[in-house]
Amino acid sequence: METFINIHTHQKNNPNEIAIYNADISEEFTVNSYFSIGIHPWFIPQKSLTEQLTILKQKLAEKNCLALGEIGLDKITKTDFNLQKEVFIAQLEVNKMFKKLVILHCVRAFSELTTITKNYNFPFIIHGFNKKKHLALELISKGFYLSFGKHLLVQKALQQTFKEIPINRIFLETDDANILIESIYKKAAEIREIPLESLILAIENNFEKIFKCNNLG
Repeated sequence: METFINIHTHQKNNPNEIAIYNADISEEFTVNSYFSIGIHPWFIPQKSLTEQLTILKQKLAEKNCLALGEIGLDKITKTDFNLQKEVFIAQLEVNKMFKKLVILHCVRAFSELTTITKNYNFPFIIHGFNKKKHLALELISKGFYLSFGKHLLVQKALQQTFKEIPINRIFLETDDANILIESIYKKAAEIREIPLESLILAIENNFEKIFKCNNLG
């Protein structure tokens, strides 16, 4: 049976996949598989930031926590942008202890994002990528991975971008969409005009490169 890697999802314990579940730092949660944890720029607390950073440190220390995220910068949310940058950097500083993969949320702030992240030696994935080819290639040239989700199913320009970027820099995800990761894989293989099995293997190789096969399976 094929195993699909879902690098970022809000759904728990889906069959036939290795998934990184995006946990909410503000709530108690139980998940039997891998998870990520972080303070999203939409939900930065006004009073309990120190407490949340403490929780973040505790959760990142857990064995099945594979990633810090999603975290990042967003210029269209109401949260003060300077505060966003402060909290973003604070979380990256915490991650120096753990060196986990970082799953990034970015809206209209790629210049600021890349300026900040160049100071940290972690693997970074831009999740839900749906921008133009030139930005994709620029981010890849700076060492980022790109993760594609539901938009890949319908956006023709994004499909062309996906077809032309290096396969060793891509991941796939469902994010908060109520769809199967398998459907995104099938569309992605069709776009790249390769067998589904070849795409599965390529993304497995990307996954193993990031995590170096440590305690995964």
